[in-house]
Amino acid sequence: MKLLWLAVPMSLAGALAYVLTPLARRLAIRVGAVDRPGVRKVHAADTPRLGGLAVLVSVGLVLSAAALRIGPLAPWAPVRVMLGIGIGLLPVLVVSVWDDVRPLRAVPKFLAQGLGAGLAVSFGITLMPKVHVFGAEVSLGPLSVVVSIVWIVGVTNAFNIVDGLDGLAGGLALISAASLAAVFFVSGNVPMGGAALVVAGGILGFLPYNVYPAKVFLGDTGSASIGFILACLALKGGSTLSAGLATLVPVFIMGLPVAETFVSMARRTVKRMENRASTGVFEADRGHFHHRLLDLGLDHRRAVLLLWAVGLVLGLLGLLSVLFTARQAGLLLVAIVAAAFVGLARLGYEEFAVIRKGVVLRLYDAPVLKKALFVVFVDLALVAVAVWVAIGLKWDDWGLHVHRASAVEMAAVLAPATVGGLWVMGLYRRAWRLAGMDDFVRLGVAVGVSTFTGLALDWIVVGGEVPVSVFLVFALAKSALSAGARSSFRILSLSKNKADATGPPVAIFGAGKAGVAALKEIWENEHLDMNPVAFLDDDPERVGLYVSGLRVAGSLEAVEELARRHPRLTLLVSSTKVDAERLRDAARLCRINGVRLMRMELEFRELIPMRESQGKAVLAAPSEASGPESVAEENPAACRVTQPA
Repeated sequence: MKLLWLAVPMSLAGALAYVLTPLARRLAIRVGAVDRPGVRKVHAADTPRLGGLAVLVSVGLVLSAAALRIGPLAPWAPVRVMLGIGIGLLPVLVVSVWDDVRPLRAVPKFLAQGLGAGLAVSFGITLMPKVHVFGAEVSLGPLSVVVSIVWIVGVTNAFNIVDGLDGLAGGLALISAASLAAVFFVSGNVPMGGAALVVAGGILGFLPYNVYPAKVFLGDTGSASIGFILACLALKGGSTLSAGLATLVPVFIMGLPVAETFVSMARRTVKRMENRASTGVFEADRGHFHHRLLDLGLDHRRAVLLLWAVGLVLGLLGLLSVLFTARQAGLLLVAIVAAAFVGLARLGYEEFAVIRKGVVLRLYDAPVLKKALFVVFVDLALVAVAVWVAIGLKWDDWGLHVHRASAVEMAAVLAPATVGGLWVMGLYRRAWRLAGMDDFVRLGVAVGVSTFTGLALDWIVVGGEVPVSVFLVFALAKSALSAGARSSFRILSLSKNKADATGPPVAIFGAGKAGVAALKEIWENEHLDMNPVAFLDDDPERVGLYVSGLRVAGSLEAVEELARRHPRLTLLVSSTKVDAERLRDAARLCRINGVRLMRMELEFRELIPMRESQGKAVLAAPSEASGPESVAEENPAACRVTQPA
């Protein structure tokens, strides 16, 4: 029955907002708070933008009546929380109204929001010093105040950033408020649930004027202020939960605005680092989720409905997670994060293609990364990681609750032994960008010797309390980590070149060692401008297999099918063992199907021979007859791998 009474203040807030919104629209026109069309804007006509005032006034009146215990509003009034939110909201409201009338830069808005967040926190609207995540208790201590302020400022801006389409921010705010109310009711906090419902009612009364085509916008006055209120309410909800995602529940309830903010800041930062652009990280652009959906062909209404649906799903998942166990909530989190990555990929954010665009590779050229001392510190960090992995695999003590002393003991003897062993074996003088199998074999031997040395030191100095098997697991983990770290440049470089392979398609005839060498040369030599699409090989046992990540599509005769699928195809003969008859077959098939034929040749040709003359070495001029022209004359189908004309 008490919950049914809460529909009264919610309905009252909605009715007031519906009546006050036209008045707020007229006020906006009178004071010049009008949003005009522009390059970044999607609306086509001037639109007033002080509609958020109607929501705030209606919500404020209803909650004030509740605080004064008027009528049926008395039983659930959270007076201190509402007072803290109201006082904290004042500087945010002032600067937001100012920004709607005369746009401000980011700094004064951040200062006002920080001040408001600090005032709200001073009234106890903050995370608890001890919070719960996945059933585990985490002690934040004084850091809880800092986290609370950052959260309030972040969510305040999140709803401001997401306010780009008619009804989008209002609808997402309504979903968030309703989801928060449900979380409060599930956790037994009826007063806070009632306050969230009043906020939802105020937004609901405003939305008929804000959906496409909008007659009035929330403006910064509405989006920032509503974001501030929801952020404060969320702090009083998530921090008291202990089940499911617990403290992270508000993050998922407001998942879409939070994700929009995080992605916007991240892509602008990457873009600024890559292009050294003069635009700031906090300057508006046309790269938000809703802009991407419009670019993909969705109309205004469908884009808003799709984003509302995503927000609703996240809100429901956040609510349901309260009923889950820690393990189930963890699996849910993994699924949500995976879905988020898929969604970002579908939206086509080029800024995050850091591997393909070579952004990560440029870090390797930083002066500090080129110093041998940096590699030593990396190896010390890898020793610590390998020790943790060894103990976790041996005793399943990943938190080092029981075997922390063993971990410290192993790290103490293995850190100097590993660095010393790698130095003695010359691993710090290796050119790892050009590393071959010999280098990695030497690395494995060095790690093995270092581990044996560390084991001996442990026996001599400490007494050998850690089992030998743990040291063996450490050696395997350290070898894998070291090999991965040292080959990371080549892996990233190869990934970039493969992603950048947009030249004419190439089929490589011969899936043996020569074919692999040809594939490697094409992928690593960007000047060749080729895009390998398949191997061809006459060995039937190789057909259908993948060689170095490329499929063997069939025998030489499969070039006909490849030519249909890949216009401008080039057939590259990689093996020198192909006889003359098979070369003639290749030339015939290429002529019939309009395929270009090339051959890769590797030869060692003496350019400046030396001959003995009167006991002195005399340099002779290179033979003209041995040049590439003579090779082409002898075999018209044979030429070196060069950039196709």
